[in-house]
Amino acid sequence: MGKIQSIFKYIYIIFLGLFFILLTTLVRVNAAVDGNNDGIDDGVSRWSKGSVTRSDPIKLNSSLSLGYSFGLTTDANSNYTPNTSDNTMVKDSETNGSLNMYYSKMNIFLVSPSNKYISSTFQGFATSSNIASRKQGVSMTSPDFLITKPGVYSNVLSDTMSVLGNKMTDKSYYFHEDSDGKYTYMIAGNFKRDNYNFVVELLLRPSSTNRTLVQREMYVRNVSGSTQEFQVFFGEDTKMGLASSSYADAVPIKDLGNNHGIFIAAGDYKLSITNETEDGFQHYVALSRKTNAPNWADRYDSNGNGDEKRNLNYGETLLDSTDSAYSLSWDKTTLANNQVAHFSSTIGETQSPYSLMHANKTYKNETNNTGKNNINDKLKFTLNITNNGYNANWNYRQLVDKIPEGLQIDPNSIKKSFNNGTEVSINPSDYDASTRTLTVPIAQSLTDNQTEKVTFEANITTDAISHLDSSGNLKNTGQFFGTDQKVTGSTEETIDASVNIPVEKPSFSSTFTKQLKNESTDSEFKDSTEGKKGDVIDYLISYKVDSGSKDYLQSGATITDEIPAGLEVDESSVYVKGPKDTNYYYQGTHYHEGKLISTGMNAIEQGESVLIKFSATVTANSVGLITNTANITGGTTSGGQATGEMVSNGADLNIKNINGFIQVPSLINFGAVNLAGQQENLTNTSTNGELIVSHPDDNPFNVYVSYDNSKDGLQNSNGNKLSSDGAGLLFIKQKNNSSTNNGTWHPLSSEATPIRTASFQNTNQEENLNFTDYIGVGDWQLKLAPDTVPGAYNGKLTWTMVDDITTS
Repeated sequence: MGKIQSIFKYIYIIFLGLFFILLTTLVRVNAAVDGNNDGIDDGVSRWSKGSVTRSDPIKLNSSLSLGYSFGLTTDANSNYTPNTSDNTMVKDSETNGSLNMYYSKMNIFLVSPSNKYISSTFQGFATSSNIASRKQGVSMTSPDFLITKPGVYSNVLSDTMSVLGNKMTDKSYYFHEDSDGKYTYMIAGNFKRDNYNFVVELLLRPSSTNRTLVQREMYVRNVSGSTQEFQVFFGEDTKMGLASSSYADAVPIKDLGNNHGIFIAAGDYKLSITNETEDGFQHYVALSRKTNAPNWADRYDSNGNGDEKRNLNYGETLLDSTDSAYSLSWDKTTLANNQVAHFSSTIGETQSPYSLMHANKTYKNETNNTGKNNINDKLKFTLNITNNGYNANWNYRQLVDKIPEGLQIDPNSIKKSFNNGTEVSINPSDYDASTRTLTVPIAQSLTDNQTEKVTFEANITTDAISHLDSSGNLKNTGQFFGTDQKVTGSTEETIDASVNIPVEKPSFSSTFTKQLKNESTDSEFKDSTEGKKGDVIDYLISYKVDSGSKDYLQSGATITDEIPAGLEVDESSVYVKGPKDTNYYYQGTHYHEGKLISTGMNAIEQGESVLIKFSATVTANSVGLITNTANITGGTTSGGQATGEMVSNGADLNIKNINGFIQVPSLINFGAVNLAGQQENLTNTSTNGELIVSHPDDNPFNVYVSYDNSKDGLQNSNGNKLSSDGAGLLFIKQKNNSSTNNGTWHPLSSEATPIRTASFQNTNQEENLNFTDYIGVGDWQLKLAPDTVPGAYNGKLTWTMVDDITTS
C-alpha cells in the first residue's frame, strides 16, 4: 500500500509540473515591435528609440513654426509646451463610443509668434487642468488611418475600422534626426483583425519637397501568410485656432485645384491637405460631421470616387460644412505575403498674413522617356515657387542657380512666366559662363496661390561622369530670394530647392568642345572672350572619341554650327581635319551663305578626333553676349546605340567697349483697382524685363528715366488719358546709393530723373551691370484721380545713360 501511494505522489508531482509549464505558456506577453528590424524599408537607416513623445517644430519663417508629434504638446492655457512627458503613444488606443479614441494620435499644429498652440484638429479636454485628460484628448475625434475590406463605403467607423482603434498593438516609438536637423517620428506595431495580420509603421515626416508641409505616412507589411486585399482611408475632424475658440470648427471646405486636395481657411488660419507626395491619396471628400458616429467613407460614390471627380479650380467650395471634416482614400491594395505597401498625405497650416513659400526644382528629359538620363540628353529644368500663404504677399526679387559641371545650359532657352501665363524670354547675359551661375532678376509680387516659374534647357555633357556623387547623381540647387511684404520687420530670405539627376555611365564616351580667341587680344583659345565691332574672332571646334571608350562612332553623323546674329563668317577660313587626316582641308560654307557650317563625318575610332576651324568678324552694333554651340546629329555607336543630339559647350563672346542698354523693362504692372470715386495711389506688383547696361570704363555715370504725359502718356484703347493733379502722375522710388535704401518718391516728367542720387561706377570692370533691383516691385507709384475712366492703360518710358561731367 505504501508503495502504491508513493507512485501516486510521483505522478501527481509530474502532473503539477506540466500544468505549471502550460500555464506560463498561456500568459506570455508579446514583445513590442522592433522598428529597426520589422522588415520595412521606410527610408531611415537607424531609428532612435524614445520613451516620451518628441516635438521639434519646423521653422517656417522668423515668427511661425509648424509642429507635429504623436501626443500632447500644449498646456491648459493653449501655450506650446514640448516637454509634456507624454508616454501614452505606446499604449493600446482606447475607444469611447464610435467617435472618440485616445493615444498614439497624430497631432499637427502651428506655433504662433506668441508661442500659442494653434490646432488643426479638434482637441478634447484641451483646457483641462488634468494632464491625463489632456493626453487622452489629443485629436480624439480623428481616426487617422483606417483599413477596410475593398469597396466598403458604409459604416466605416473610428472604433471598428481605424488602425489604432481596431487594432494596433505591441507598439514602440522612435525618432530620427536628418542632416538638416529635422525630425521624423514613428510608431511601429502589430495590426490584427479578421484575416489581416500586418506589421504597421505610422510616421510623421517633414516633406522632402515642401518645407511648409508634414507627411503623414503608413507602411503596411503583410505577414498573414497569404495575399491580402484591403483599402485605406484617412479621416480628420478639423478645428483651427486656440482651444477656447470655436469659430473655425464649421467653415467651408475648398478645393486646391488640379485634384491635389483641399484647404480650409477661417479667421487668421489656413489648413491645406495635399496628395503631392510619394504614394499620395487618389480620392478625397469634404465632410460635415453631424453625428458622433460619422461614416468616414461618406460621399464617395460606389466606384470610390470623391470630390476630385468634380475637377474644381483652386478656391471653389466643396462643402459648406456645419462641422468641418474630411476623408482621403487610396485605391484597393493587393499585397502578397511579406510585401510592403505605403500610403501618404501631406498637411500644412499657416497664419495670416504670413507667406509660406513652396519652391521646387524639377526636370524633364526631352530626348527620351525611358526614365534614364544619358550623355548628350537634353533636359528641361523648371524652377517654380508658389505662395501658399494666407492673405500674404511675397516680393520675389531674384533667382540664382549654380549649374553643375556636366550640364551645358543653353542661355537662349531661359524663360520665365507668372501664374502659368505667357513665357517671357530672359536675356542670355543672365548666365555667367565663367562661374556657371544663372542669376535672374524676377521683380514679381506673389500673393496667395500665385506662382512664378523659370525654365531653361541644358544638355548632359561627357564630363558629367567625373562629377557624379556616390549615388551616381548630379545635384543642382536653385536659390529663391524674396521678402514677406506684409510682415513688419521682415528681411530677405533665401529658399533652396534641389534636384538629383542620375546619369547612366555609357559604353561610349567622347569629348566635344568649342573655343574661341580674339585675334587682337588673345594668344590662346578659351571658352569666352571679349570683343567689339570689327574684331576678328577665331573659332575651334573639337570632337574626340575618348581613348577609354568601349565603342566608337560609326560614319554617318553630321556636325553643324549655326552662326548667330552679330557675326559674319569669312568663308575662306572654314577648314576641317578628319580622323584620318594629317592636314586641314578647305570646307567653306557651301550653300549656307555663311550662316551655317556643316560637314558629314567618317567613322571616328577611339582616340581619334574631328577639328573644324573658322574666323568671323564682329558686326554687332550693341553690347551683349553672343553664345553659340556646335551640334552633332545622326550618330550611331559601334554598339548600335543612337547618340542623340550631341552639343558642345557654349563659346561666349562678350561685346564690350560700348556704353549702352542691353535690356530695359518691357512692362511695369500696377494691377487692377476699383476706384469707387476716390483717389488711389497704386504701387507696381511686377516689373517684366530687366534693366541691364554696359559701361566698360570706370567713369561715373547714371541711369535716367523720363515720362511725358502730354506726348506718350498713359491712355486706354478709347484714347482716354490719365490726368495729373499737378503734383505728378507716375513716380519712381529714387534710392540714395544702394538698391536696399528705403528711397523717396520722385515724380517723373519729360525731364529725366536719375534712378538714384549717387552715381554708378564700374570699378570692378564687370561685363554687364544689372540694375533691376532699383526698378522692381514697389519701386513705382501711379496716382489715379477719382474721375479716372475705367480701362487698360498703356504708356511709354524713356531710358538714358549719361556719364558725369567732370571739370578740371
